[in-house]
Amino acid sequence: QYIAEQVFAAPSYLEQILINLIENGIKYCPPKSEIRVQWSETPGGVRLSVKDNGPGIESYHQGRLFERFYRVRDESTLEARGTGLGLSIVRNAMAKMGGYVDVKSVPGLGTEFICEFPNH
Repeated sequence: QYIAEQVFAAPSYLEQILINLIENGIKYCPPKSEIRVQWSETPGGVRLSVKDNGPGIESYHQGRLFERFYRVRDESTLEARGTGLGLSIVRNAMAKMGGYVDVKSVPGLGTEFICEFPNH
């Protein structure tokens, strides 16, 4: 078990990160889907995981998800509204705090966004 002595997370950035990741789960998942938010300690800091059991994201989209204005356009996203800025905001907020964000997704099994916050 790892104990994080101190984790640097600016409240306004943390709020943006949580809102964007949770709203994406709500927006892109079918009704009654599960969105799980979990915090855990790591050797280098704290990890935030936001995981859903929605449609998932094809691997060829995953590398571009954090680009400004990039949106996945397929059958599962036709009705979802957005600007394509949310995940770019998450990436920039994490970078400003010295951390990073990553995505793991399997089509048909859901998506997990992982934010790594360093100890400072």
